[in-house]
Formats: sequence, structure tokens, C-alpha cells
Amino acid sequence: MVGERIQGGKLLREHQMTARRLADMAVNVDAARLLYQRAAVQVDNQLPAPEKEPAMAKLFADRVAIETASAAVALMGSRGYMKEYGLEKVLRDSYGTRIFEGTPEALALSITECLYRDEDDDDDDF
Repeated sequence: MVGERIQGGKLLREHQMTARRLADMAVNVDAARLLYQRAAVQVDNQLPAPEKEPAMAKLFADRVAIETASAAVALMGSRGYMKEYGLEKVLRDSYGTRIFEGTPEALALSITECLYRDEDDDDDDF
């Protein structure tokens, strides 16, 4: 839709600020995907399964999903809230992961515990 919407005589995606926003959205989604893939490989290949990497992937992906959906709705303007375009559902669904994947605060606590556990393990080596 951003590729079809015209504002100021040119496509919305051709505006510098919109292009930057779209690029940031793409980079963040790809980074979230890579974190999940790294976590999945580690979980499949390490015993005991790591806690930190999956929690980091979930925390980052949760934030990226909400920010990206919100930015997409904003780029669409009033059309972003119309059911026929489906973005309002994407935005609503992006908040769902916080319900069934754990709150950002709980994930942050888990990550921090792992960071200090790793630090304590490193101290034992000397």
C-alpha cells in the first residue's frame, strides 16, 4: 500500500523519511529472525539447553513486532485502522506475544540472571 499511496506528487515509499522507516523495519525484522535462528540452533545442539539466547530472541522480537506493526499502521494513515487492509489485526496480534511468551520484564530478569551466572562461571576458571 505504501508503494501505491501518493503524497506530495510522488509515491510515499519514495520520500526519504518513509524509505528510512521501511528500511529500519526490514533490518529489525531480519535481526529478530536471525536471533531466533541462532537460539534454535543452540537449543537443538546444546545440553542443557541454553536459557539466555531464546529469552533474548523473544525479548527483541516482541519489541520489533510491536514497533513494526505500529509503524506500518502509521505509514498507512487512516487506512491502517480499516479492517479491509488487515493491519489493525497485525498490530493487535503483535501484542499477543506478551501474553503467551512472557512479559518483557520477566524475560529481562531471565536474561540478567543468565548474564551474571555466566560471569560467575567465568570467575571459577581462574
